[in-house]
Amino acid sequence: MTVTKSNERTKYELADAMKRCMKTAPVEKITVKEIVEACGVTRQTFYRNFQDKYDLINWYFDKILLESFEHMGEGKSVYEGLVNKFTKPFSAINCLINPVLSM
Repeated sequence: MTVTKSNERTKYELADAMKRCMKTAPVEKITVKEIVEACGVTRQTFYRNFQDKYDLINWYFDKILLESFEHMGEGKSVYEGLVNKFTKPFSAINCLINPVLSM
């Protein structure tokens, strides 16, 4: 499958919709129907990109980790590089986890 900018954008939009859904319900209770309604796409679009909601979550975590490694070399020192590496993914992870923990 060829990855296009539009395809990537759709995946990020679905991930954002999932995060919004997680503010009101735990992952186990969220349905694909709720995700696509929050995103404004069809179920067909969802399943064209992901097998299920857990595949979406795994894809998003993979993206966060890849981005964190890209930022690692941006620091002027080893310390700054490590701070960049670990701060950005944890802030994204907190966006996913905090709504669930507050329930």
